[in-house]
Amino acid sequence: MLGQLEIRKVRLPEDRDALEQLDASIITDEICDIARERTGFVIQFVPVAPITKTYSVDDLATEQRLWEAGWVAFVGERLVGFVATRYERWNRRLAIWHLYVDATLRGRGIARSLLETAFDHGRRQGALTAWLEVTNVNAPAVKAYEALGFTICGLDLTLYSHTEARGEVALFMAQSLT
Repeated sequence: MLGQLEIRKVRLPEDRDALEQLDASIITDEICDIARERTGFVIQFVPVAPITKTYSVDDLATEQRLWEAGWVAFVGERLVGFVATRYERWNRRLAIWHLYVDATLRGRGIARSLLETAFDHGRRQGALTAWLEVTNVNAPAVKAYEALGFTICGLDLTLYSHTEARGEVALFMAQSLT
């Protein structure tokens, strides 16, 4: 049973150690396959041999982060989730830079609560849309984002070309905040 969930603004460097301990790994036996067609792409979930990926919040030690606001979720004394955002004024978009829930507590509404907090913040700034990027290998996250109201709005076949995620495809997802 999940205890009382508390969400508050992230405090750095105070929360850094707990954030680095967050189990943001995934294990999946399906991916979002991208098939190129003459005039577009088809995206479908396909089974694969189990894949394990470990994600980490990699920009906690620097003041030059891509995000400007963040919140953490606690159950008791345990940090169990994190969301970080940046408001892009020019197109009134709230970019979700990080959304992690500890692997042992997924599916219990923590991501939804974190996103609601972030969305409220974004709306107060004037955001009309929330937007995020996720790799096609993280099919569990794609499904979770869809359940949270996001839809795929684009992709980039080359975004990860020169990274450890070479061969993966960036999927962009968005939802209206109005």
